[in-house]
Amino acid sequence: MKTAKEILSQMYKPHEPKLKQVKLFDNFVVALPKSLSTSIKYMYKRNDNIFIVIDNPVLKQEFNYKISFFKELLNLISQEQGMKLHLQHFEIKIQVSYVKINNYEHYETQSEHFIEKARGNFKNLLKDENLKQILEKIRQNIRNLD
Repeated sequence: MKTAKEILSQMYKPHEPKLKQVKLFDNFVVALPKSLSTSIKYMYKRNDNIFIVIDNPVLKQEFNYKISFFKELLNLISQEQGMKLHLQHFEIKIQVSYVKINNYEHYETQSEHFIEKARGNFKNLLKDENLKQILEKIRQNIRNLD
């Protein structure tokens, strides 16, 4: 009978290169400056190309200008992870996605109403006249709610 470790390793083995690639892309986005990393929607690899999909068309020129920086950074991260990824043979291409991806769901907001339980029955022991008047106004507002 196989152990759980053997079963998991057999399940992991076919997907290992793809999982390493995803981890590499995640580490790449984290290593970028915030101004660049927030505009990256996702990355993928197809054939000999790595595509970086961004959400702002204005930044495409800046990304194209920094492709050599991206290649060096990807090489450094892949060496750190122990992957043998030779990006000299790869091309990095920048694409702009015009489709908005909403990361949040729209919820119908219900205004929460509650029954006021306060009656305004409290002693005003303040000595400062300004604070005493403010507290009396609060008491009158509470009593007017009924």
